Amino acid sequence: MYKADMRESYLENDHCRIWVSNGILIMEYKPGLVMNIDNAKEMVNDRIKVSNGVTRPLLLKAKNFISMDRATMKFYKTKEVVQHVTCAAFILDSAMGKLAGNIFLTLEKPLVPTKIFTDEQKALEWLEKYKFLN
Repeated sequence: MYKADMRESYLENDHCRIWVSNGILIMEYKPGLVMNIDNAKEMVNDRIKVSNGVTRPLLLKAKNFISMDRATMKFYKTKEVVQHVTCAAFILDSAMGKLAGNIFLTLEKPLVPTKIFTDEQKALEWLEKYKFLN
């Protein structure tokens, strides 16, 4: 069983909290996040800062996520977004969120392996396989 308890390199902005725990980069969206190109770029830049040049798996706790416009979806398909990321796991807790996530994955074809989970433990176990793929 994976246990995320070693927190390091913490950063918080208006939209999310980002930290590294046991070799996995974790980003937790704040409640009511409506993502646009500006806050998406800020979160990516902050994630890159927290990663400190080390390529790692990314766990996105997206339960508080509300929406994203088309321009932001296209931005999330760029190489800039996956800089220092080996793979990404999204944690979603609603049927609508899972549907939107699956549509995003189908339409935008992420540049790194990406999966959607409702169970954080299963997501962390999947991410473990990608920890040392720098």
